Amino acid sequence: MEFPNTPEDNTSVIKIVNELNSYLNWPSQQTARQRLDLTFGLNSFDSSSGFFKIETPNQKASDHSFKKRLSSSVSYDEKIEQVTTKAKLSKLESDFVSLKSKSVEKDIEIEKQHKLNLLKSLKEKSIYEDVQRKFQTVVDQNEAASIELIDTKKKLQEVKQHHENEEKKWNIECRKLKSQLFEMEENHHAELSSQREKFTRQSTEVVILRNKLEELTSQLSNYKSRYEEASKIIIDYEDLKLKCLKAEQRAAVLEEDFSRLNESSFITKINQAELAKLCILQRENKILKEDNQLYRESSEKILILQETNKDLTEKLLKADETIERIRNFEFENERLKELLSQFEVADTVSGESKIRTPFEMKRIISELQQAKLLMVKEHTELKSNILLTQSSLKQCNEEYACLQDLNKELKNANEQLEEANKKLERKLALVSTEREGLRRILSSYENSPSKSQEDQAVKMEEAHSQITELSNVVAKLEKEISKYKEDKKDVEIYKQELERLQTAFDILKNEKNFLELRIQKKEIQGDYDPSKIKVICLSNNPLSAARERYHQELQMIVSENHSLRKKVIQLKQRKQEEQDDSMNVSGLIKSSKHMQETKFQLESEKMKNQRLMEQFKAKTKEFREAVYNIFGYHLKDNGNGTFKVTSVYAENIDDFFIFCDNGKSMGVTQYTEQWQQAIKDYLENGDSIPAFVASVTLELFNRQMQTRNLSVTNSSRFNA
Repeated sequence: MEFPNTPEDNTSVIKIVNELNSYLNWPSQQTARQRLDLTFGLNSFDSSSGFFKIETPNQKASDHSFKKRLSSSVSYDEKIEQVTTKAKLSKLESDFVSLKSKSVEKDIEIEKQHKLNLLKSLKEKSIYEDVQRKFQTVVDQNEAASIELIDTKKKLQEVKQHHENEEKKWNIECRKLKSQLFEMEENHHAELSSQREKFTRQSTEVVILRNKLEELTSQLSNYKSRYEEASKIIIDYEDLKLKCLKAEQRAAVLEEDFSRLNESSFITKINQAELAKLCILQRENKILKEDNQLYRESSEKILILQETNKDLTEKLLKADETIERIRNFEFENERLKELLSQFEVADTVSGESKIRTPFEMKRIISELQQAKLLMVKEHTELKSNILLTQSSLKQCNEEYACLQDLNKELKNANEQLEEANKKLERKLALVSTEREGLRRILSSYENSPSKSQEDQAVKMEEAHSQITELSNVVAKLEKEISKYKEDKKDVEIYKQELERLQTAFDILKNEKNFLELRIQKKEIQGDYDPSKIKVICLSNNPLSAARERYHQELQMIVSENHSLRKKVIQLKQRKQEEQDDSMNVSGLIKSSKHMQETKFQLESEKMKNQRLMEQFKAKTKEFREAVYNIFGYHLKDNGNGTFKVTSVYAENIDDFFIFCDNGKSMGVTQYTEQWQQAIKDYLENGDSIPAFVASVTLELFNRQMQTRNLSVTNSSRFNA
C-alpha cells in the first residue's frame, strides 16, 4: 500500500517522509514505506477516515546511528522554519513600515482637514453672528412697528371716544336750539332774506334759460329746414340709385361684349405670332440639320482624340503617383527627425547632438511623475475648496432668501399700517368738516332775525313750486336738445353717404361713356355686335387639333435643339482640355533633364531615409533594453492605444498587464485577478499607475528571493 501524495492529504508527516527520502537517497518508494513502518510504527493509512492508524511492530530496531540522522533532519527542518519565519518577519516589518508611513500621511491629511474644518467653523460662526445681528435688527424693527401699531390703535380709540362725546354734546345743543327756535324771530328774518336772494337768483336763471330756449327754438327751425332739404336729397338719391342700377346692367352687358371682342382679338394675335414663329423655326431646323452633319463628321475625330487622351491620362497618373511618393518620403523624413530630436541633446562643447542616457531619461520620467503627483494633489485640494465654497454659498443663499422673505413680510405689514393711518386721517378730516358745517349752521341760526313762521312757510312753498316748474322745463329742454343732436348726427351720416354715392355715380358715368366710345370704334372697324350676332364653336375642330400637333412638334424640336447645343459645348470643352494635357505632357518630355535630377534626388533621399530608419531602430532597441534593465518591465504596442507590460520577475508567459489610452487606464486580464488588493490601494484609491507597478515588482522580487533561499537551503542540506 502506498501513501497518497495529493494536495488534500499532504500533511506534515508526509512532508517529513519525503524529506527523509531525499536525504537518505533511498532507491524506491516501497523501501521508504518499510522504513517508515519501522521508525514510526505505521502499518496502514485509512484514506476514508483521513488519519494514520498506528500499530506496534513485531520487531523493534534500536539503531543509534539512525536516531542521529533523525535528530539532524529535525534540526535542519527547524533551520528551514527559522529562515521562513525570518523572511516572513522581514516582510511583516516592511508591511509595518509601509503601514506606518500611510498612517503618518493619513494623520497629516486629518490635521489638514481639521484645520480646514476649524476655518470653516470660524467662517460659519462669523456668518451666523452677522445673520443673528441682522435678524435681531429685524426683530427690533418688528417690535417697534408692533408698539407703534398699538399706539395708533389707542389713539384711534381715543379719537373715536372723543368723536362720540362731541356728537352727544352736539345732539344736546341741537335739542336746546330747537326749543329756542320758537322764541327767536331774528332767525326767521335771516331765512326770508336768504330765500329772497335765492328767488332773485332763480329768476335770473329762468331768464337765462328762456334766452337759451329761444336760441334752441331758432336752431330747431334751422334743423327742420335742413331736414326738409335732406329728405328732398334722399328722394333724389333714390332716383339716382335706380338710374345707377340700370346703368350697371347696361355696363355688365357692355363688359360681356367687350370680353368677347378681346378674346377674338387675342386669338387672332396668337395665330399671327405662331405663323411668324413657324417660319423662324423652319429656318432654325435647316441650320440644325447642317450642324448635325458636321457633328457626325467630327464624332470620328473625337474617338481618336479620346484614345490619345486615355494614354496621356495614364502617364499623368503615374507622374502624380511618383510625386506623391516623394512627398510622403519627405513627411516621413521630417517626422523621424522630430522623433530623433526628442531622444537627442545638444552637446555644449562640440555643438553636435547626442542621444540621452537612460539615467537622464529616468530623471525626466521621475520629474514628470512628481509633477503629475503635485498636480493631482493640487487638483484634489481645489476640488475640496470648490465643494466647501459651494456648500457655504448654498447656506448663504438660503439665509438670504429667508431674510428677503422676512423683509417682504415686514414691508407688507408696514404698508398695511400706512394704509390704516391714511384712512384714519381721512376720517378725521371728514369729522372736522362735519363739525365746521354744524358750527356754521348754528351761527346762522344765532344771527338770523326773528319773524313770523307762517309767512316763511308760505314763501318757502312758493319757492319750491317755482323750482319744480323750472326743473320740469329744463328737463324738457334737455330732452329736446338730445333729440336735435341725434337728428344732426343722422343728417351728417346721410350727407356722407350722398357724397360717396355721387362720386361712385360719376365714376360709373365715365366708364359708361368710355365703353360706348369703344363699341362705336369697333363697329366702325367692322366687328360684330354680340347682342345681335352669335358665334358657333365646334367641339372637335380640325383646326384646333392641327394647331395642338404643331405645338407638340415645335416643343420636341426645341428640346432636341437644346440638348444638341449642350453636347456641342461639352465637346468644345473636352477639346480644350485635351489640348492643354497634350501641351503639359510635351513639356514634361522636353524637360527630361529635370526628371533625371528629380530621380537622383529621390534615390538620395531614399538612402537617407533607410539610414535614418536603421539608426532609429537600433537606438529604439537600445532604449527598450535600457528601460527593461532599469525599470524591470518590457513594453509592447498592441495597437489601438493598448500596451502590453511584462515584468522581469514574471513566472509565466501569461503574466502580463494591459494598459489602455496611452497608459491612463488598465485593462482586465487573468493576471490582474491576483492583484486586486494592489489595484484597489494604488489605482482606485491613489490613482497612481507607477506606484502600482513598483509594488508589483517588489512583490515579485520578494517571491523570487524566497524561492531562491529555499532552493539554496535545500541544496546545502542535500550536500550535507
